[in-house]
Amino acid sequence: MKEQMKNAIKEIYRIASQALSTEQIYSVVLATDDDCGSLYLAFGTEQALEEINQRYQDLEGDFNFRYMYTEYLRTDDDYTEIMNEISRQLFDRMMATNEATYEKHRADTLHTMAEVMYELKQENSIPATVFTYISITDSDVEQLEKSVAIRCNPHHPELDAFLKSWDIT
Repeated sequence: MKEQMKNAIKEIYRIASQALSTEQIYSVVLATDDDCGSLYLAFGTEQALEEINQRYQDLEGDFNFRYMYTEYLRTDDDYTEIMNEISRQLFDRMMATNEATYEKHRADTLHTMAEVMYELKQENSIPATVFTYISITDSDVEQLEKSVAIRCNPHHPELDAFLKSWDIT
């Protein structure tokens, strides 16, 4: 599944980069749900961030939506259906688990996601200027998200801001 996931993300990124050629992509996140039964890619763009900031301008407090990918307006659904097959496979694997095998399925999936994003950055399939990380939509996995971000973006100028964005109380 690792190579299939990697190839899908490469293709989605290529398609999205072309479709968003008038926007500046600053972040890509590979996300799954807590059961690791689905997978999607979301893109943060400077233009979409401005739209989000305008939408929420009346909120009190100092909110930083830059790394809140659940608010990203650009996702793989906008460009391609490539990820659906991988999501079906993950869902089938998750449904075939039992109490004894569930944690292995989850750990294997998260490990694969982290490795794929790291490798894509290393081979420059996702440019060094684009901040990448993984996330689980309905789970508190702060340490996992931080460690993958650090590994994928060790010298990225936005790494500190990403890490500080977790300090919101």
